[in-house]
Amino acid sequence: MHRTWTVAVATIAAVLAACGDTPPTRADWVKQADAACSTANAKIKALPRPQSLPDTATYSASAARLLHAEVAAVIAVPAAPADVAVVRQLHAALDQLVATADGLAQVAKGGNAAQIEAYVAGHRNASLAANAIARRLGLRVCGHGG
Repeated sequence: MHRTWTVAVATIAAVLAACGDTPPTRADWVKQADAACSTANAKIKALPRPQSLPDTATYSASAARLLHAEVAAVIAVPAAPADVAVVRQLHAALDQLVATADGLAQVAKGGNAAQIEAYVAGHRNASLAANAIARRLGLRVCGHGG
């Protein structure tokens, strides 16, 4: 379902972008996407660090909500026509990252430290694909660990 939503948003954004006078450039896209990431990264950094298992659940849920907003903001940025295929790859990788964050929030809600540690260990590389694509597109904030 989330993937369908992502494709729909990207398509709408591309159609709306086509209505403007000039198509967006990669530089336009990078500037807007990095601005979205910068805003979200600042909000995530401002979250109080967890000091207990209940704090971990709260932190994970809050961080996941912020990641959802960040990804939605990045997806809403119209891509340059030459970059649409790679930007769609980024959207797919971001969908995976959001699913991982949601999974962590769900596991953390259970309050079992061993399960949380196992989930984190099993998903330690979840951001690698999105980060690699973001860097390939020239992003300076997104994909650089905030």
